[in-house]
Amino acid sequence: MTAEWELRQAILEILSHDAEIMSHINGVFDERPSQATPPYIELLNSVSVDWSSKSFTGREVRISIALYSAAQEEAPSVMLLSLIESVMTKLPRELPHHHIINSQYLRSRSGHDADGRWTIVINYRFRLQVKPQP
Repeated sequence: MTAEWELRQAILEILSHDAEIMSHINGVFDERPSQATPPYIELLNSVSVDWSSKSFTGREVRISIALYSAAQEEAPSVMLLSLIESVMTKLPRELPHHHIINSQYLRSRSGHDADGRWTIVINYRFRLQVKPQP
């Protein structure tokens, strides 16, 4: 199981099981849903590179999370952005085959779509160590 896949699953789980986030959105998806109505969260592309040393095997994974808002005003999107950031700090460090060494919020960017609704993309970096197999 790859670090990237395992991390994506953990992020999907923590975001989709947060009652406060889910009370404001229509779902959390690993790819753009064909029929979803905003607001919703989508995990965008992720990139994984080697982050190993002489003493362990590791991966650095960068993941983007998109929030597609139904609002044309900024305030609801900013509130949801704050909730997402808060929940991401609670991501468990122990995954089945990897240990998250550190995670870092890198940046976010926002803008309007053609209908005037807000879209916010949040970028994170994670460094993971592969757990030794017994």
